[in-house]
Amino acid sequence: MSGEDFYLKLRLARLLTRQGYFVRRNVPISTYTPGEYGAKRVDITDIDVLGLMWDEDFARRSVACECKSGTQARPLDRIFWLGGVMKYFQAETGYLLTKETGNVSRSIGRSMGIQVLGEDILSNLEKRIGINSGDWLGSCNPDVDGKIVEYRKIMKQAFQSQTNYVVYTYWKDQDYNQVKRLITTGREIGKKMGASDASKWFAIELLCLFSSSLVTFCNRVHLAIESELQGDVSSHLYGGVSSKTEQLEYAKSAIQYLKSVARDYFEQKLPLSEEDVSMDPEYLGKLAELLSRLVSKPGETRLLPLFLDIVSFEYLLKGKAVSKDRLDNQFRGHDVFLLAKLAKNIIDFYVKTTSIQSMVFEPLLEF
Repeated sequence: MSGEDFYLKLRLARLLTRQGYFVRRNVPISTYTPGEYGAKRVDITDIDVLGLMWDEDFARRSVACECKSGTQARPLDRIFWLGGVMKYFQAETGYLLTKETGNVSRSIGRSMGIQVLGEDILSNLEKRIGINSGDWLGSCNPDVDGKIVEYRKIMKQAFQSQTNYVVYTYWKDQDYNQVKRLITTGREIGKKMGASDASKWFAIELLCLFSSSLVTFCNRVHLAIESELQGDVSSHLYGGVSSKTEQLEYAKSAIQYLKSVARDYFEQKLPLSEEDVSMDPEYLGKLAELLSRLVSKPGETRLLPLFLDIVSFEYLLKGKAVSKDRLDNQFRGHDVFLLAKLAKNIIDFYVKTTSIQSMVFEPLLEF
């Protein structure tokens, strides 16, 4: 990747951030095939810039972006490539940022939901929004990428499966699986993590991704009345009522089989019954309480992944909390103290449910 491509990606990510998107760069698209020692990951490609945004009913919208600055870039080829990526990732909108633009490319792009932008258009959009060239915020910072590559290597050596989930598998998982897996990941690594910058980054990334999955999950339960919310959360953690019922039946059948084996082969009575089976995690009640708070403030909740991204990465890079003035400028028309209160609710739940030390997150909201 050229230096020019690098800064184009950063600028496009910054633009999307200012528009209210939660942004990640270089998002891998992978699949898994059977291997001699288990499933083998096959890396297909990556998305230069991925932006996620939520409506007030918590429906998620996404934009996938490709940046090509070289004169050899062929816009029509990249449009059809990006169209395939969008379909695979279920992104509603695409942006192709390239040097060469023309009426044909733009017309074909628009018919596929892709906006073809030249650097002149990007500069005009930055000017319109009021972005200064040296103004970087949160994870949209030229100092971030190199550090994250280093941090991933360090964490992968200590926690390979957990790091692989966060970097690769997470992006194609369903939101309800993401919520459960990120809690499990926090539990697996929390007490073993040190105080290094790599550990801080990993804890922060877990929190940011958890908030993103949680807001998406809100779309499943936001219409439930208070008395039925916990039941709805319980069902949707397994993909819905029918899916949970099916898994519960599998578990009961497994118990019946184990009891028959214990009786027929070992003449023992297994101290289990079908009534003992519960699919609900022990944190279900606390999760329902958290979701109840979040769905009651949809205008602010939908911004929480972006809010946590900004306060987290500003602290990680600069060692201090971001100023309230900068947050007010980013979240115009919103009460940043209310955003901070809701963010703290998520942090408190995640800390208490996992084994990650609270001190990692305590400085984030001190503005």
